[in-house]
Amino acid sequence: MAGNYIPQNDADFHQWQTIFVAYVLDNTEALKLTEEQIGRLESLSLEWNAAYPEAASLKDAWQAGVKRKNDAQDELEGLIRALVRQFQADPDMTDERRTAMNIPVRDDVHTPSGDVTTRPILHVDGNQRLQSLIRVFDESTPNSRKRPDNASGFELRAKVGGEAPAGPDDFNLPLGYEPRSPHLEEWDDDQGGQKAWIIGRWIAKNGNPGPWSETVMTTIAA
Repeated sequence: MAGNYIPQNDADFHQWQTIFVAYVLDNTEALKLTEEQIGRLESLSLEWNAAYPEAASLKDAWQAGVKRKNDAQDELEGLIRALVRQFQADPDMTDERRTAMNIPVRDDVHTPSGDVTTRPILHVDGNQRLQSLIRVFDESTPNSRKRPDNASGFELRAKVGGEAPAGPDDFNLPLGYEPRSPHLEEWDDDQGGQKAWIIGRWIAKNGNPGPWSETVMTTIAA
């Protein structure tokens, strides 16, 4: 199953999860959900719906709002992916229901389904004001921008300002998912002049993430 069916852009994700959650909650019996799953989906969706507009509109609370929004999205995405795996494994699931929930409709085309075990290598060009061009290579083929055969794309995260990150959990700024290299990141004005630490990982076609890359550091041109 394709791993990138959930939009990475906040506005697109908000619209997508609204449709998905509404349909699932209207069809809990047919989709064979437990009371615990229903409660968690309702709770996490409510948390996202409260956090998203806060993060979008409260400029002074930007960092707190974005962290809450990111935490809510990570929790909600995790539950949604678990539910989709459950739905796709159900022999009674129909393509009509898959289409209504906006999740992948199965086909008979064979694609590599194993996990990605190699790490990406990141090259960052930060010569332009408030822009970083991030080129991604695989450690097994460092001279080619060809991604691993069983990867659908890559995910990037960053930490801007402050102390250097101690581990992957400190990278609290998602830069998004890209199906191919390069990725152009456009920073906010107040991030100019600050250090940015960036990591990335491949996302397999089965939806599982690979190992994180080495951290690269750049200074955002002001």
